[in-house]
Amino acid sequence: MRILVAEDDALYRAMFQRLLSPEYEPTFAEDGNAAWKLLQLEDAPQLVILDWLMPGMNGVDVCRKLRAIPEKEALYILMATAKQDIDDVLMAFDAGANDYITKPFNALELKARFKRRPPRHRVAGRARPPRAGTAGGAFPGQTVAGLATHLLLLQAHPRRSRLLATTGDLYGGSLRSYLHSWDLSGVL
Repeated sequence: MRILVAEDDALYRAMFQRLLSPEYEPTFAEDGNAAWKLLQLEDAPQLVILDWLMPGMNGVDVCRKLRAIPEKEALYILMATAKQDIDDVLMAFDAGANDYITKPFNALELKARFKRRPPRHRVAGRARPPRAGTAGGAFPGQTVAGLATHLLLLQAHPRRSRLLATTGDLYGGSLRSYLHSWDLSGVL
């Protein structure tokens, strides 16, 4: 399966090459603009790793632009960045990232995140994730694991009440009813 890695650091590109091959066929972009161009191709990879801080367009902007295109909703997007602040994590999820991993990361964790992606992301173009406000309730591609991580981070954050309200909007309305649909209501 093909995967696009948008990473400006040559050391991380070499590491991704070693970690992802031969299970995946990585294609590399050295900046956000190059990643955006590659993702516009008809046969673009359906798995994407985006660095946040890159020359040209940053990873969050690439993610937002992709999520604005209905035909690109099935992309599985992982943000891989050194940014660890809760506000950054929330911004990436708000932009539509499916998952978030901080650098440096464990090779086994990276591979596990792709193996655990939801079934709708396993076959390119076959199924579309639910849109916000629909029965699925999440923004495109959000996973249960991502939601649970998101909520645990929110609970520890000093501005929890404002962020929980934002999260309720992010997940298409009533957060509690969304959690109930995943039987995670005890998380809050």
